[in-house]
Amino acid sequence: VLAGQYNNWHPVMHTWVFFWIPWQIFHHPAGIIFFQILLFSLAVGYLYLVLCRRGCPMPFLFGSWLFLILNLQTARIMMFPWKDSALTIVSLVIFTQVIEIFETDGAWLKKWDHFLAFAVFCFLATVFRHNAVLLTAPLYLLLFFFHKDARRSLLLSGALVLFSVWFLNGPVMTLAHVEAPGDRQVEILGLPMTVLSEVFI
Repeated sequence: VLAGQYNNWHPVMHTWVFFWIPWQIFHHPAGIIFFQILLFSLAVGYLYLVLCRRGCPMPFLFGSWLFLILNLQTARIMMFPWKDSALTIVSLVIFTQVIEIFETDGAWLKKWDHFLAFAVFCFLATVFRHNAVLLTAPLYLLLFFFHKDARRSLLLSGALVLFSVWFLNGPVMTLAHVEAPGDRQVEILGLPMTVLSEVFI
């Protein structure tokens, strides 16, 4: 970030969003951590807002919230600006949106702002980790299978995500002189695949 030289071995979109943006605002390394914690807090707040609105029992909400904020592992993870932390934050938002989709039988996704928000966060998840397509692609397939009325919206959303990924990896990275990482098959199909499967479980 300081030198302005980028390599997509570490996902460059994560570098731009979680390093470059807070650096421009705070001009201090601590600002990067603060920015990440702020985004995590907003994602958790969105999750609990939706759960509360959808009738989730208050004792469960309060108990799970306490477990989350008092868990030392949460604190440790959020103190490091890893791409895993970024994927966690974006995944929280995505699966909160999935709750809305399931609760409304797909109607939530038909509103243009919801449609756009879902596509944006699925795009971010896909580019924050080189193997996150193993999260977003099956998610689209599951939603497509269970929600026939929302299939058109899902197809358009998926097409928008694919186009955005191509546009980032092509014109944007070329203009920004981002060095290509080379073959990523080992990383995509390796141990992280097991980790991502735990998200669905």
